Amino acid sequence: MDTVNYSYHFEFNDGREEEFLLKLDTKSLTPVQNKSIKPPGWARLEFNQCIGCPLSLENMYCPLATQLAPLVETLTNVTSIEEIKVTVTQDERVISRDTTAQEGISSMMGIITATSGCPLTDFFK
Repeated sequence: MDTVNYSYHFEFNDGREEEFLLKLDTKSLTPVQNKSIKPPGWARLEFNQCIGCPLSLENMYCPLATQLAPLVETLTNVTSIEEIKVTVTQDERVISRDTTAQEGISSMMGIITATSGCPLTDFFK
């Protein structure tokens, strides 16, 4: 399977570094996931399903929450105005920038949201 690969590398002022890898199927642009990772309880549809979401509880987990879980759980203590260095690698292209956590994280969230499989984001396509 061919994939489009994104790597988001965050460097914090305290020396901490975090990296997130996003792999998308080239043809469908759907996430290529590690099926052994179990989503957290807060990603269950029954926890807080969006108004208008057509998914049934049989699906068990919100596709968007499932995709956002690693990001949310890893960066839970980061403040939005925190200054960070973000390096994004997309296959052979590398872009690096000093910015705020909010701006760097929102860039990655845009890709995650658009490709998550959430039926409520389909109207953007």
